[in-house]
Amino acid sequence: MSDADDTTLVSSAAPLALAGGYGLEVRASDGSGRASALDVRAPDGRVCLTIRLDDGGPRVEITAASLSVRADDLALEAKKDLALRAGGGILLEAQGALVSRALEQHIEATRGDILVEANDDVRLEGERVRLNSPDAPPLRRLVPKGGEGLVSQRANGALPSKGDPE
Repeated sequence: MSDADDTTLVSSAAPLALAGGYGLEVRASDGSGRASALDVRAPDGRVCLTIRLDDGGPRVEITAASLSVRADDLALEAKKDLALRAGGGILLEAQGALVSRALEQHIEATRGDILVEANDDVRLEGERVRLNSPDAPPLRRLVPKGGEGLVSQRANGALPSKGDPE
């Protein structure tokens, strides 16, 4: 596409009509005619996909009734924190091993039991394994309840950064 074609599309006030009543809109943040955002709008006018281009790099926002990703391999990596939240349940299922590794781990049931089942043995290994120990000193917490604020704790030295000695 030539520069003239880009300028025409960006300067057009009307979005490009797509199938099913959706529309494609390209926006420029300055008068240069260069695109800084691409929006896909649903038939009701709400934005369901935005790709924003700025000095920090591309940013993608998706608002959808459902999102599926299928791939032979999939990797999610965040330089800072990663949060998964659901109004319902979360299922992690693997045909192979499931490995969870972190500086510190907390398992909390806010209501109800914690159930651990195994086809074979259940092993707990640690420097000390304390069961029903009311007189034991409280466990130190590197991460506050809820896990919020990991980035700010790491920045002020309360948490070691990846690769720091413990």
